[in-house]
Amino acid sequence: AFQQGPQRFSTLIPLPRFPTTNITMDVSCMGMDRMTSLSVAPRMTSQSFAEMAPGAVARLAGRVINDSNGGNGFAVVDGNNLPIVDGAGLDFGALASWEGTCEVVGTKEANGALRVVGAVRLPGSDFDAELWNEAVKMSLQPQLRHLFAPQQQ
Repeated sequence: AFQQGPQRFSTLIPLPRFPTTNITMDVSCMGMDRMTSLSVAPRMTSQSFAEMAPGAVARLAGRVINDSNGGNGFAVVDGNNLPIVDGAGLDFGALASWEGTCEVVGTKEANGALRVVGAVRLPGSDFDAELWNEAVKMSLQPQLRHLFAPQQQ
């Protein structure tokens, strides 16, 4: 009998053997439980963040900094600084001590600050901020946005 529709075949294909390599990555994160409660946060530049409405979810790359008044800020990799506030009991002192670049996730406040609920340290010491910014800008272009949007499972 002829069957219509998709068919599945099970075949074993021999693959070449490669020597195994152990790769170690130091990935630190804070607030992962809170980040999972938000919708998928799009990556943004400080300019695109400024254009977002209060309450919007955002993800930005940079470094947490302590200002001279004892407050906290975020030095975005595009060269601008944003005020940040704690949204999940995070230790901003520990975040400021992270070496390299991290990504923070949170929501935009009415006053333009980012209410941070989580952070992930990006691996590697050779972070290319210019390449990152260009990739983020490209992902925000209307003609290309669909290529970077999260896919429904």
